[in-house]
Amino acid sequence: SSGINAEWPLRPGEADTLYLSGLDLVDGTPVVDIKPYISDYDIPPEPSSHPRWINAPPTSRVTVEFTEAALTDITTVFSGAHQHKMRFIRSEGELKQSITDIIEADPRSVYRKRQGNVEFSFPLDTIDVYVKVSDSTLIVTGVKQSEYVKMLLDKQNL
Repeated sequence: SSGINAEWPLRPGEADTLYLSGLDLVDGTPVVDIKPYISDYDIPPEPSSHPRWINAPPTSRVTVEFTEAALTDITTVFSGAHQHKMRFIRSEGELKQSITDIIEADPRSVYRKRQGNVEFSFPLDTIDVYVKVSDSTLIVTGVKQSEYVKMLLDKQNL
């Protein structure tokens, strides 16, 4: 069993609504291509196997540091007139910890890791996080509201 449950229709007048449980998704995530469970086809004839790296990913932890400018940016995200609308992260501490957790797992591709000491960025909630690589230390140099997300939020007036 996959642990995913679906009930449809659940209530009168809701024939176009499918209720799912047992999924690890953020609320509002679109679910696409739902198919019925058919036991003759959906159970593999023998136990499936998977690559070793799924259980033990071949990643090494890195050291994460924040510049003073990045710490100021994090404070600015949640303060006064410059306050951004964060959708999932609720505090400075939570934002800093989220950034640290992501960077410690070293989200760079193998290709990017081979490039050595370069800069990269990644989106998180409604911001972009800017990181400079210095050997095995990844330094957060800035945190800015994503222009793309800002445009979308302005359009939706959220």
